[in-house]
Amino acid sequence: MADNKTFKLDNVITQNVPQLFGSRKPQLYLPGMEPFGPFDLWAMLGCFSLLDPKKPTKPVTITLTDFLEVLDFARTLSEALGHYATFASGDYAMLKESLHRLFTVEVTFTGEYNFKTGRRGRPQKRLHEVHTRVLASYTYIYPANVTPPDQLPESKRRNVNKARTLTNEPGPPIYEFANGPRPEAIEFRISEELLRGLTGQIPNIGATIFPLKIFELRRKIPSRDSTTIKLLIWVCRQTKPSPRIGLDKLCRQLRLFDPKGRNVDRTRESLLKSLNRLQSFGVVEEYAHDPKTDIVTIKKAEDWHFPTNRDAELEEMVDD
Repeated sequence: MADNKTFKLDNVITQNVPQLFGSRKPQLYLPGMEPFGPFDLWAMLGCFSLLDPKKPTKPVTITLTDFLEVLDFARTLSEALGHYATFASGDYAMLKESLHRLFTVEVTFTGEYNFKTGRRGRPQKRLHEVHTRVLASYTYIYPANVTPPDQLPESKRRNVNKARTLTNEPGPPIYEFANGPRPEAIEFRISEELLRGLTGQIPNIGATIFPLKIFELRRKIPSRDSTTIKLLIWVCRQTKPSPRIGLDKLCRQLRLFDPKGRNVDRTRESLLKSLNRLQSFGVVEEYAHDPKTDIVTIKKAEDWHFPTNRDAELEEMVDD
């Protein structure tokens, strides 16, 4: 794991969260619908939190039990296991299904990348577009003396990947034994295109530092409350300790407004309620909305603000 306090997420992802992660678990993708559900966002954050900060492109091996620990799932007592504290079978299933989607669904990540020109003033921005899956590889790990199921004939293995692509095609196979030992762990690797902000490979738009305690909020935020989840990522991304933005503009950035212009007032109120929630969680110290200017000023809590050297450099370039 990165360390006991923080981890990094590439900003090409933070900027695309509103377009990619919706309020419900996707069953069949339709145009205009976010391809991932809210828990997929938590699972993806969990994947990034497990990276080696010195070698983020290195594959990660972890048990599903330890992964659920990272996501702060609650243990329950199992009568079948002699009242041993473990996680519910539904928790394991939800995590596996989510990781399968992150391995299967190829989506488009776009961002305006800053390019230095050698001149003073605001740096040039160029649109950069990446088509990739979040997870470049995903497999189950078995004991060393066991032949992996992907090397066995069809009769002795089964494909457990039920996720579908955006065109409703089957995803790449993920094999388990039809009748045999259960896997000991999983191994995954994040797409290198989504790690440029961590590795420094050009072009990139840097990375955002998140506290590991963000996972303590997963159970506090209702699964269908995508507004609060998206706002949480947005607040963490801000490089200034007290960002200011128009309420309508923030709604548009988070893709909260209905495309047909319905329920505008309700959407604005919902966003302000989400700010209240983040304040109650200690993410936001305080905020104020000026009805005359429609400007929202947000003061981030000190232990949720992690500006990077790159952020400071970009701000200096903009101010020149």
